[in-house]
Amino acid sequence: MNTIYRTYKVKHEDTLESIAEENGLDIEELKEYHNKKANSYDQIDTRLPDFLLEIILPPKGYGVKDGKEVWLNENEADPELLTTPFGGRLHYEIKDEQITYGVLKTIESGAKENTTISYKVSIHFHPIDQDNNRYVTIDRFSKTYINDQEPDLIADELALSCSEVLYPLILKVNANRLILDIYNHEEILTRWEEQKSKKLEYYKGEVVEKYFQLFEASLLTKDYLLKSLKNDWLFATYFNAIYKSYNTKSGIKNAVEFPIVPNTKPVQYEVDQKAIEFIQNKRIKIEMKGKCFDKRSKADFRNKANFPSFTKRNESTKGQYRALYFLEPYTHSIQSAYVNCNLDLDIPKSVSISVSMLDNQPNINNNKKSDFIEEENQNDDKKKSFWKSLFS
Repeated sequence: MNTIYRTYKVKHEDTLESIAEENGLDIEELKEYHNKKANSYDQIDTRLPDFLLEIILPPKGYGVKDGKEVWLNENEADPELLTTPFGGRLHYEIKDEQITYGVLKTIESGAKENTTISYKVSIHFHPIDQDNNRYVTIDRFSKTYINDQEPDLIADELALSCSEVLYPLILKVNANRLILDIYNHEEILTRWEEQKSKKLEYYKGEVVEKYFQLFEASLLTKDYLLKSLKNDWLFATYFNAIYKSYNTKSGIKNAVEFPIVPNTKPVQYEVDQKAIEFIQNKRIKIEMKGKCFDKRSKADFRNKANFPSFTKRNESTKGQYRALYFLEPYTHSIQSAYVNCNLDLDIPKSVSISVSMLDNQPNINNNKKSDFIEEENQNDDKKKSFWKSLFS
């Protein structure tokens, strides 16, 4: 995606002061705004570079405050925020292009420190074929960071290494962008057979072999693998039921599921779902908000039960769900998505995931690990692997 900015063409006699004054901006704020948007070789320091042809300005009617665009007319509403309810069928138009997203997952469990996972993923929706089939290719091509660091525990490295064989992944979806099938399951199995021996040479031990057996068992049956993918937070968020008919007056009621509790059936939430359209740029915003209506009790979730036990002492578990989606104008591709859900268990649990379209492929990890890896502290064997804590 290429972003189009409002610019000022630099003239021979211009100074930074004269440009700021002409455009009603503070000098320092103008510099900060331009430098945030411009390429590294077009940055402004204390004076205008001789080779600089254009300065990037905030949109018309906006100024800059603390490095952000602000609407200047106090007597009128910010046109970027003017909306109208969206009614009718929300479709998405397939563009034969690859979109890159940054993914950030956050897990809160009781009083423990939050755990974050971040990585980049590319998603490519293919044109509808002659049999009216719809396919999408997903690829994870970046490193995965746990708490802004590369994994430094063997269990985490092993889990990530094994999951690499899933990608690129080709899914079949329906007209509402809900997942139907895995198209390249045989290709995934072939990749696993080709890579398994190399991984066994690198990771050794009885525990590793047992993990490989469990992972292989999850791959062999396509239906089981498909169920596992649907329970991935990214897939549950990105392929959510947002493409449907909307009511301009009251929104719609919808039932959604989210796999907040591992190794059990996803938790059910009943939500109010509405869509609005931004008048100026035609973007669509989808908001979903509701409560848990899963009949399982805390004891049921503690025991990893897929169905409620319905004993007299057991009460349904409380929880909340909220999701926000921003869609591109006209094509209605997902620009960004955010889902947060929680569950009032013995140890309260809350998870959130953000999926954001990336422009110019920025690195989503701001704390890269240094070129050398320090030796693990002797107490590291007491640390519990993130993946073990997530899936147990």
